[in-house]
Amino acid sequence: ESQMEASAAPSLPQDFVQFLSDNQVPLDAYSLPETRLRFVRFKGGPTPEAVSTVERELETTLTPVEWLPGFFSLAHDLPVASCSLYKNGEMYAIDASSGAAVVALDPQPGDDVLDICCAPGAKLCMISDILDGHGSITGVDIAEHRLGTCRNVLAKYGIPNVRLLLTDGSTVSVLAPPKDIWPSNSSLLQQRTHESNTTTTTSTSTATTTTSTPTTTPTTLDNINPQQLLEEKHKKRQHPSPNEGELMAARWRKKLKRKRKPQADEIPNVFYAYPFFLGKIQSSVYKYDKVIVDAQCTLDASVRHILDHQKVGWTNFTQTIAKDTANLQKRLLRNGFELCKEGGWVVYCTCSFSQIQNEGVVTWLLESEPQAELLPILAASGMPCMQGTIPHTLRFYPRDTGTSGLFIAKIGKRRITARAQF
Repeated sequence: ESQMEASAAPSLPQDFVQFLSDNQVPLDAYSLPETRLRFVRFKGGPTPEAVSTVERELETTLTPVEWLPGFFSLAHDLPVASCSLYKNGEMYAIDASSGAAVVALDPQPGDDVLDICCAPGAKLCMISDILDGHGSITGVDIAEHRLGTCRNVLAKYGIPNVRLLLTDGSTVSVLAPPKDIWPSNSSLLQQRTHESNTTTTTSTSTATTTTSTPTTTPTTLDNINPQQLLEEKHKKRQHPSPNEGELMAARWRKKLKRKRKPQADEIPNVFYAYPFFLGKIQSSVYKYDKVIVDAQCTLDASVRHILDHQKVGWTNFTQTIAKDTANLQKRLLRNGFELCKEGGWVVYCTCSFSQIQNEGVVTWLLESEPQAELLPILAASGMPCMQGTIPHTLRFYPRDTGTSGLFIAKIGKRRITARAQF
């Protein structure tokens, strides 16, 4: 069969054809359409007004992505960053493959979600949309420059109940925030709105009327509300000022650079937190409801690498995979599984179709962790994907999605049955 494939594609180098055969990948899996696509989502969901605004400003038509609710596609070369809704933090770009991973994760309002290898932050925005202000998000990444980009994205879009940790995802041990901090803080945006509308009544002996004056709260790192600041910016469009959300991130950056050591009450390696108290050490025994591990990989299925390979006819492609890469992926997945609560699950994904990095890593965890079990991804029905080489795993080929390829596995953590006491 491999000989037939090789003869069918004489322009492809033998090493690449052999890689496809070894990993049971169709010969045309890496094919991309002539017109590349870009994907966007609207914060809080699309509205007819928002869609028509973007279509008018870009002079194009947004096409709903049937297999990803809330996603729209458009030509890749269109200047999305010039849109007013993008500038104002009401629309963001996110690859369809990242969206498929979040759909597989299936976060629900109230969940505590951990994202290992979280940068550049688009997945965090989508997760936040689904949580709707209830629950928490913890993002972890080891690359400071990428996490800096992630922080600015979160600030721009006013993402609440989120913290970023600059540390190794294979060793991070920070648990989910304690549940008792959320009764008064889980809906932070509503809380700030309530505070801004609170009035105090004053009376004087010479007046018969009651005067109400709004109370004000001093602006500090703890109470800056990026969403409220962005709303104020919308009212001042005729005289725009620097992006207040980015200014908040800059204040964090300045604060972090100024101090050499973390304060005694701060979580080690905290990089960003909103609200501020999420960066403080809390007494918690809670693990995360959902964990996503978007592991570092060889990126052979990412659009950028595919385009690079296509320019030279895939002659620069190598299927050599360092053992260190697979070992790192195993450590990342094992630690994510350890931080997941019983009854929860971990979504493991890569931008590769290498079995060593995908099915091999998943199989290794299943064999080494008695509580681990592969779960079906119910949302896959209707998606342009194929099963991997083991049941319940998915492969999204660029030829079918028009964007980066992706491997996804959903691994549940079984509850341990309590042993009888004698």
